[in-house]
Amino acid sequence: MRSARYQGTRSFLVEELDATPPAAGEVQIEVAYAGICGTDLHIFHGQMDHRVSAPQSIGHEMSGRIAALGDGVQGFEIGQPVTVMPLAPCNACPACRAGNWHICQNLNFIGIDRYTLTDDFKITHIDTDWDMLYGAAQLVGLGALVHNER
Repeated sequence: MRSARYQGTRSFLVEELDATPPAAGEVQIEVAYAGICGTDLHIFHGQMDHRVSAPQSIGHEMSGRIAALGDGVQGFEIGQPVTVMPLAPCNACPACRAGNWHICQNLNFIGIDRYTLTDDFKITHIDTDWDMLYGAAQLVGLGALVHNER
């Protein structure tokens, strides 16, 4: 798989990496498109080195197709187009308890904090063809923007 990997401040390298098969309860997605968001820009500028170590693959606003299913995964089929809600709030900190999970003090990002998709990440089916996956990746970022402005 192709991966954009953070190499250090202001440096990325696109590399071919071997995909890790999903474990039980996990889903592997063949990414078709990934958006670049503010978090990715903070990483690029070295402002998240306390959380991101080099080399590290990044990208969490994405769309693609289910590539593999771990044991026990139900409700998905290989080849199915999907997009991801890439945030996993703790649901316990003061921000989460106030309903502001998007600013969770312990927020995990797929593509930054972890790389596998489990049931605490929201995977959404896309009822469309491959060409619409581009728009779906962009809508993930738009959805975050709209939510933050509410």
